[in-house]
Amino acid sequence: MIVLPRKSHRRDIRAQEGTRTATHRDRRSGEAQLMASKPIALGYLRRDISGRHQSWDEHRIRGLATRLGYALERIVVFTDTTEDRVAGLIAIAARCGAEAVLTPGLAHFDGARPDALIEVADLITIDPHQTFARWIIPPDAPYEMRTR
Repeated sequence: MIVLPRKSHRRDIRAQEGTRTATHRDRRSGEAQLMASKPIALGYLRRDISGRHQSWDEHRIRGLATRLGYALERIVVFTDTTEDRVAGLIAIAARCGAEAVLTPGLAHFDGARPDALIEVADLITIDPHQTFARWIIPPDAPYEMRTR
């Protein structure tokens, strides 16, 4: 069960050491309490690819974010006429401090893996479920790094 704060509770999103944490004020004491922080994710889709299934794709992105423990900042929707979609998405991800970008599939990137985006944030696709991580542990790394 998810309990949302009432309108009387003020909820602030604050940046702390590069990650976002949510705080809210306790009604009785008035003290700010730190809530558990989650990594930030963006959703991304193209309206021309999703078509009439856009709301279903948005629902799947929200569900994946919840399942993986991300705080979904927003879902970015571009069209085929949007110029330099990947650069725009990189700028939004950097501004939000997003750790990951969630998308229905690589078709929303014209079928190609966007390496420039993956340098900034992890890319997670829904169908098929794949994760393109920003970095991998090289095979010649020390043993203690490979066990993490």
